[in-house]
Amino acid sequence: MKTLMKLASVAIAAGALASAVLAQTTEKPLKVGTGKAFGAMQTSTMVTDPVVDGKVLRVAVTEAGLKTWSVGISSLVGEKVKAGTKLKATLWLRISQPEPDKPSVVNVGIQEVDPPRAEWGKRSFTLTERWAPYVVEAVVPRDMAASKVNISLQVGGAKHTVDVASIGAVSLGVVDLAAAN
Repeated sequence: MKTLMKLASVAIAAGALASAVLAQTTEKPLKVGTGKAFGAMQTSTMVTDPVVDGKVLRVAVTEAGLKTWSVGISSLVGEKVKAGTKLKATLWLRISQPEPDKPSVVNVGIQEVDPPRAEWGKRSFTLTERWAPYVVEAVVPRDMAASKVNISLQVGGAKHTVDVASIGAVSLGVVDLAAAN
């Protein structure tokens, strides 16, 4: 009987743990803008790409030797984000015109829009000529109003052309900020 009770309590604990994990990994899509190119040393156009079956934003960096952050794409999360929300941003990207003999390194980040523009998550990636998803995650430390969280793509590190098929974000739920630190 004691063994059965012990097994039952282990099963209940395992079930509670599975429910907690499931609750934390439930993805809720968020409204995200289509993205807007920025920086003086770039040109941007919408082009049709048959691989992704639609329009893509093509951003050409027109000068070599720039800082990576000097040219990019900014896309705003169009809804409120609660403190402790874990966000996952996914960008479908490719390099359509690389700079000869130079890797096409870009930065993808999740940050606040207003100064001091704190970055909560950032990763660097080397793009290839094949479409691929690039993912970054971050925990938002405080409540943010709609359009105050930015998904940034910084592409100014080479004289290359970057294609952006989509920029999306999901909420992975709210985490305990005290436990996360």
